[in-house]
Amino acid sequence: ISSLLLVNLNVLGDLLPISDKFIQTIGRIESNNNDFIIGDSGRSISRYQIQRNCYLDAREYNKNITFPYESLTNSNNAKIVLISYLNRYCKNEIKNNDYESLARAWNSGPNWKKKINLTNKYVERFKIAWNEN
Repeated sequence: ISSLLLVNLNVLGDLLPISDKFIQTIGRIESNNNDFIIGDSGRSISRYQIQRNCYLDAREYNKNITFPYESLTNSNNAKIVLISYLNRYCKNEIKNNDYESLARAWNSGPNWKKKINLTNKYVERFKIAWNEN
């Protein structure tokens, strides 16, 4: 178990860490932490509901991601993609512990600020789940 953990930690490299509570909250609202759920009419997988383009985006940013998209049913792999993706687009939000903005970015992508109204319902769900954790 420790060697697997070390490999996964090394994949994160120099990325900024993100609160475990934030990551758990995203998993809860996306899938109730179901690693095997398929959503968005077959376009999203894993507890964090990751689409292939999001995975490819994270992999382009974090060259240490070498595992296949289909392996995101492994919660550690999915977590690495989530952290890498948010590090790519939301460094200031991570540094400022701006979890609402991180949730909006996760829900709607890197251009979420241009369509903030589309993320309002998601953020309301996020806040409820955050307070329940």
